[in-house]
Amino acid sequence: MIVEVNNTFDERRMYFLKPPAATNSDTKPGHDVARDLMGIAEEILPKGQAANLQSTVFSDAWSKDFHVSPFNDREGSYSLAAHDPLTKSNKSRWIVDNTVILRSPEARPKIVARVFADGDPLDPQSASQLDLYRFVLRWCWVGFITFPRIIKEAYKLYFKRSLPVWYRPEIEKRSIARHPTSSEW
Repeated sequence: MIVEVNNTFDERRMYFLKPPAATNSDTKPGHDVARDLMGIAEEILPKGQAANLQSTVFSDAWSKDFHVSPFNDREGSYSLAAHDPLTKSNKSRWIVDNTVILRSPEARPKIVARVFADGDPLDPQSASQLDLYRFVLRWCWVGFITFPRIIKEAYKLYFKRSLPVWYRPEIEKRSIARHPTSSEW
């Protein structure tokens, strides 16, 4: 599975998630990233929710080499586990469930983030106009409130928690650079 990460500087980075039998040279021998991530998921999910996930889990871990947040430097590592979205759970629902962990250089979890879907998917080929209209009404507001939410959280981190700001470092060779601005042409 290929994962693309984007930052607010219009830069992108691709990561390759390996199937369960594969290993990564960056991880310690015997270290099972998927089991580690699902163990953390068991701790943070409501009882029984993680146990319902019976799909293939693609996972891997990488050194942090991509600037995503001004409140985190590029030291440490990421672990990511993503359930195969083309398989169904035991409740015959498609699974969208991704967990990412940002670890400090000392391998302590700093941030655990999870993106998941808990409802049935909407097939645009077979959906009625009313279904599509409901979908748009339910989700169109998310894009509009994301930026104000980011600003609010950044305000709290900087002014209330006094976290240092890390300015964007030079782009690594493995990243895809942003588009030039009009003044850079």
